[in-house]
Amino acid sequence: MKIALLMSRVRLVLSVFLLSFLFSCGTETISHSIDLSAIDTLNIDSPNLSDKHLIDQKDVFDSIRYIPLETTQLSIFSAINQLEVTPEHFFILDWSTNKIVIFKRDGKFVNTIKCKTVREFAVNRFNQNIVYQELSNDTTYIYNYKGKLLKSFLTPLKRSNTFYLKENYIANYKYFYPEKFPANFPGHKHSNLVFSDASGKTHDQYLPYDTAAISYLEVPNAEKQFYQTGTGVYFIEPYSYDVYEIIDEQVSKRFHLRFPEEHLLPARFARNVKYKNSRLAYIEDNNDKIYLVKNFYSIDSLITFKISTRKWENTFLYDRRTNTKISLFDILSGKDNNYMPLSDEVLASDLKSLYCAVSSRNLFSTKFKMAGDINVEKLPFQLKEFFSRGSNLNNPVIIQLFPNTNKFQIKLITDNPDIN
Repeated sequence: MKIALLMSRVRLVLSVFLLSFLFSCGTETISHSIDLSAIDTLNIDSPNLSDKHLIDQKDVFDSIRYIPLETTQLSIFSAINQLEVTPEHFFILDWSTNKIVIFKRDGKFVNTIKCKTVREFAVNRFNQNIVYQELSNDTTYIYNYKGKLLKSFLTPLKRSNTFYLKENYIANYKYFYPEKFPANFPGHKHSNLVFSDASGKTHDQYLPYDTAAISYLEVPNAEKQFYQTGTGVYFIEPYSYDVYEIIDEQVSKRFHLRFPEEHLLPARFARNVKYKNSRLAYIEDNNDKIYLVKNFYSIDSLITFKISTRKWENTFLYDRRTNTKISLFDILSGKDNNYMPLSDEVLASDLKSLYCAVSSRNLFSTKFKMAGDINVEKLPFQLKEFFSRGSNLNNPVIIQLFPNTNKFQIKLITDNPDIN
């Protein structure tokens, strides 16, 4: 009788244990595989040079718009380290003045958010919030579009670059950071792409890494790794030439950038233990190696991206229909644009146009140098006002570029071997 009772109790304990195990397996998050079924290769020959040709901007862009940003004591800033664009606002992060500045799309100043040690921020377009992580105190702050603080809380996933896929569903890039999770925290400890809710509870994880092979201190800061596209978002790791696309909570490897051998990092550079604690020294010593691809946007068949080495940087427009690339260095602002300066870097996209910036000093310098060629009467109203009331100490000016997506082509206007 006692033996039967004991066996009954043992079966009960085992049943409870089995149910607990099955429940934990059902709720824990595991690192998922990535869809590799549709990868496009972009061939980038001679990435370190322009093609030694000048191209008229009218053959690349349908129109160009200059948007001066209101300059006041509160709104003035130095440089654009991150630009986010919504239908009604520009949001600008400036590291040197430690603030996020909010402007309307016509350049009117809205408000300033003062920070301490912020390297990037996110825009929650679903509830119109600005979200950033203060590195000095591991605190996340949430502001509305008017620059009013709504709430703050201890950051659940430290050292995260975030992008809101839904109102409460977030993609987090982890910078190869060794997160110290609570004992009951579900899922992998170390994955570089983590999907979570606002509380930090993980749902899906991709791109696992070993903290014995890489330290987050070896990772260059790329300002941001998420770039909004038509139906989803692109994501790129540092030290990688692969571009991932996130659509409907699914991750696929969408593009691979192929560069000449002499500009490539060693295979598995970010995850090979051989390079632990020596990666930053390696890219300094091998300053012609491409270690960063960023600012990756697409408009129809046109793709733009920036590549960086420690020696040089270059931004390209790439037409997937013809596999044609153009360096922004090669695009000449001509008579149709009144010779106003363009830019060598794309900072944002709204799916119809690209956004760059130019300093006020550059604009006034061009106006002075090209005084005999510029037709002042044909300047757009915004620039007339800017030149008449502003100075070279004004805020940078946003440039909105509308590409010729239906007839994108290269028409060379000169061959100049001295251009580099």
